[in-house]
Amino acid sequence: MRARVWVVSAAVVMVGLGTSASGATVAGTALEETGGELGISSATPGTGYWIACSGLRNISSEPIDLIGAEVVGAPAHWRTGQVRAVDTRKAGAIALGVRDETFAEEPGMAEDLSGQPLRVEPGEFSRFTYYLRVEAVSAPAAGRAKGCRVTYRQAHRVYVQDMALGFVLHAGVAD
Repeated sequence: MRARVWVVSAAVVMVGLGTSASGATVAGTALEETGGELGISSATPGTGYWIACSGLRNISSEPIDLIGAEVVGAPAHWRTGQVRAVDTRKAGAIALGVRDETFAEEPGMAEDLSGQPLRVEPGEFSRFTYYLRVEAVSAPAAGRAKGCRVTYRQAHRVYVQDMALGFVLHAGVAD
């Protein structure tokens, strides 16, 4: 009998906390859709490229906390997964798509903020930019991803929103 009471109590507590306690996510609409396409003109297999997820603007009436970002719809021959969040006010102007070695040399890129929630107030553009790494692991390097998926928390709920910003690698000879 005591075990049943504990299980029921735990279930009531989790329901009371909302979807963030269960790990569930909902499709979000708080970010402005920007669209467009970013490309690397001379991509080669085995080279990593960091591509900026579009500028994020909170169009809702409540603050949001950015939690993370990932590449959406990448070709099977691309390796993805690495993410960095950068405070663009500290880092200054950073190229929208750069190679691994260039990215490491950019001033301000050493401070990766992707491990913490990043607040964006209502109506404001985020001062943080997510950089997503893509690498073609086989030839040809060419391919296209649909965009980036941003995860954020708003009013104790976790949301995901796909941003239709295409990422394109064009095959060619590297500079």
